[in-house]
Amino acid sequence: MAASAQSLDAVFYNVNPTVSVTGSFNGGGSYTTLNSGVMNFDYADAFCVDPNQTIHSGETVHYTIQPTSALPNSASIAKVVGGYLASGQTALDAAGAQWAIWEIMGDGVSSPSFSSGSVRIQNSLSSNVATRGLQYLNNLSSLPTANIQFATSPTRQDMVFMVPEVSGAVLGALGGLALLLRRRR
Repeated sequence: MAASAQSLDAVFYNVNPTVSVTGSFNGGGSYTTLNSGVMNFDYADAFCVDPNQTIHSGETVHYTIQPTSALPNSASIAKVVGGYLASGQTALDAAGAQWAIWEIMGDGVSSPSFSSGSVRIQNSLSSNVATRGLQYLNNLSSLPTANIQFATSPTRQDMVFMVPEVSGAVLGALGGLALLLRRRR
């Protein structure tokens, strides 16, 4: 008996915080300007791991939740997301994290660069984003690891959703509330 995959329908709202970045995913063969940053859904905020697909504001996307191990370089991506969450979460931080994730997906982590390889940023227009993205990539070992959820769609951008961690204080409060409710019965 095969296990069924978990799925979810998520409504995409917008990209915020965001920076418009001109870049390429085919080694500089053609450049396009993209709003780059945190993708806001009704389910959770996310970063795109598949820039070759599209998504539109107000669109409901059917996603299949995949094991994180199915995402190439998932540990490095979780570190970039953790670095973003530990940052000031500015538009520059968000766009730098997004391009760092695309660099990991397109070219790996061994020699990060936004001027060679398949993932490129047109530096004359977006040099601050490239600099911030390289900061994430060059400091992976010192970044915290975020809890991420990998979700795929056959027709829309694949995502890594940022799954909030439940704090110890929240768990303690819920436990205390459960004890109070139990005593009242």
